[in-house]
Amino acid sequence: MDVLTCRVGPHRLALPVGDVREVLRAAAITPLPGSPRLVDGVVDVRGEPVPVLNGRLRFDVPVRDLSPDEHFILVRAGRRSMLLRVDDVEGLATVPASAVNTLTELIVAERHVTGLVVLPDGMALLHDPETFLSAAESDRLVEAMTAAAHPS
Repeated sequence: MDVLTCRVGPHRLALPVGDVREVLRAAAITPLPGSPRLVDGVVDVRGEPVPVLNGRLRFDVPVRDLSPDEHFILVRAGRRSMLLRVDDVEGLATVPASAVNTLTELIVAERHVTGLVVLPDGMALLHDPETFLSAAESDRLVEAMTAAAHPS
């Protein structure tokens, strides 16, 4: 399995490369009224408004102002594109299937964590971008995006 590793505060994360579209430098975020707390707003990516999810909020890391040193990871989550706001992108790694441990019984509360990846230089929590938002958060995001696209 190929993964992209990144950091959010003290947490090291891994995303399956198949879900990653590209890595972008942080850019100004336009607020999105009515969106879930986890959504900082939207960024225009080649003419498409893409929601920005704040990794710090998801992992209970103190929130800070956006810095030009941060990165956005453009991911495909089901039929939706999203930008994950992370502190730093480390790089790509290839790990054998034996290095991926599923932890569903241990990390019940963290439904977006699908396992633990053992890398040559440490470990990272494996994430599924499609489950990064809860169903209720996803519904609120759709409503906010629709309202922004079709103001009354």
